[in-house]
Amino acid sequence: MEPIIKYRSIAISLALIQFICFAVYTFWVVNRYNVLKFLYSHDALTGALNRYGLNETFMEIKNNSIGVMILDIDHFKEINDTYGHYNGDVILKGLVEVFKDPVKNDAIIHRWGGEEFAVVFTNGAVALDSAVHLMNIIRAKEFILNGHEVHVTTSAG
Repeated sequence: MEPIIKYRSIAISLALIQFICFAVYTFWVVNRYNVLKFLYSHDALTGALNRYGLNETFMEIKNNSIGVMILDIDHFKEINDTYGHYNGDVILKGLVEVFKDPVKNDAIIHRWGGEEFAVVFTNGAVALDSAVHLMNIIRAKEFILNGHEVHVTTSAG
């Protein structure tokens, strides 16, 4: 009888080890999937959703009334040429932060590419007012680059 009990306890131990390994592997795969999904849909520099994230946003919106604003930083090449690409990146990150504060519940920010952004307003009834408010905040924002105060202007539609 004793050898059967030994084999049974060994089999139970192996099954428990196999279950633990499977659970750890499953957790790792799910975690990697979430990381890859985030990297796929978010801009690496600013952390804002990217153009693939914009597609996901449109698929997820259930509201029939939305507003979309495409926004472009004016003369961004001159900013990069004058203050350097690092400071250009500072402006891009800073603008995403500016976008997040006033519109966090009303809009979803996407970096369309380069210095272009797409803002999806989820409440179409107030989209125009929200867009004007956002443009005023951007106009008032100042950046300090290499000891110089820089104001950014944008074009939007």
